[in-house]
Amino acid sequence: MLKKMITAAVLGLGLGVFMTPLVVPVSSANAATADELATMQTAIEALIVANAGDEAALEAAIKDYVANSDDPEGAAQAFVQAVTNPKSPAAQTALANNAGLKAAASRGLGAAIALIGVENPDVASSMQAVVEASDDPTLVASVSEGNATETKSITGEGVSDESSEAVDDANENDTTPESPASPN
Repeated sequence: MLKKMITAAVLGLGLGVFMTPLVVPVSSANAATADELATMQTAIEALIVANAGDEAALEAAIKDYVANSDDPEGAAQAFVQAVTNPKSPAAQTALANNAGLKAAASRGLGAAIALIGVENPDVASSMQAVVEASDDPTLVASVSEGNATETKSITGEGVSDESSEAVDDANENDTTPESPASPN
């Protein structure tokens, strides 16, 4: 009887090892290939060209592209290449003719990093490290600005609450005395 219980326990533990899901951390071996980075860079440069006349639209387009990317870290790498060393003549011209495009696009990347950081802070940190490694002051500053703005939006800092303002306004116009009138 004891032998059967020990055999069952050993078998159960043994099967447990095989039934346990395997968790494999993402390694650099899963990093985007050169072809994938080139494809992402081309897409980002196309967004720059398409939105060359509207900085706000470019900022939103970059935020959307990176935040919804299957590989946000790769998208950040491709982004840095797209704004610091664009391949397409059209993107080169757009960035050269409008100095604000680089800053707007970078704010979009910063906003995407903030959004990604909510769900995956490690990926967001890696993306931020890619930006900082660029040693491009405009890029770094604008990404930080976009990140801070999006973080405020996510956390609700700096967002006005109209209902509390209405209560404050009503209290300011209240003519009721603080203490009741004396009974005399």
